[in-house]
Amino acid sequence: MIKEINNLEEVSNKEIEAYSNLEKYLSDKKTVIVQRDVEKLKHIDMEIQSWSNKIQTLDAKLKQISSDFEGENLTLNQIIERIEKENKPSELPVLKSKLNNIADKTRRQNKINLELLEHTMKIIENSVNIIANAMAPEVSSYNKRGRKIENNVE
Repeated sequence: MIKEINNLEEVSNKEIEAYSNLEKYLSDKKTVIVQRDVEKLKHIDMEIQSWSNKIQTLDAKLKQISSDFEGENLTLNQIIERIEKENKPSELPVLKSKLNNIADKTRRQNKINLELLEHTMKIIENSVNIIANAMAPEVSSYNKRGRKIENNVE
């Protein structure tokens, strides 16, 4: 049981670190979106994808360790309950709380970035419509004799 607890703590610490890095890049992304720096946005998106992949890998490791915990398939909450029942020393309750907090911060930051991107898309769409309307030639209608038709009446 001690080995599994140590493995869970190690992977949890790595996942907290990964979420911290992801949160940093999501915060940077917000600034870059506001600044409209497309090149930096591409770089940040690549970093975000990289950290997201690392988090998925670590999460799979956590689930694997949890499923093999003393031959049982337990959730992290169940493992923490068992550890507390047996009065075993562990950082898992604190690490779980940290993971939940940083995951919530990351979700909120991601939601803000999504809203900023949607707003930016609306601005771009309106700008394109204004430019398209300004560039559209004013068309006059003429009758068969070449005279200009006023108010679309011949």
